[in-house]
Amino acid sequence: MAARPPCGSVAEPSCPAHGLSTNSSLIGGQRIMSKAKAKAKQVKGKMKETTGKAMDDEGMQVEGRGEQIVGKTQETADKAAGRVKRTGR
Repeated sequence: MAARPPCGSVAEPSCPAHGLSTNSSLIGGQRIMSKAKAKAKQVKGKMKETTGKAMDDEGMQVEGRGEQIVGKTQETADKAAGRVKRTGR
């Protein structure tokens, strides 16, 4: 009997024993990337806001707060999409 490739590999992308399926692993990877980008945008915004405060640049502060809001909105939307996918609706 031939040895099976490890579950989750390219040759064996799904493994019911470990709860892996082709679709869920791909979607999970996309969600992680999306979450990372949203967090990065929040951090970038916070840095911009802090720099604006240090330089007494109100425009930069506002721009930084805006980026933080966009990042938080993206993160919230991603969480909602994940919940919808998990419920199957």
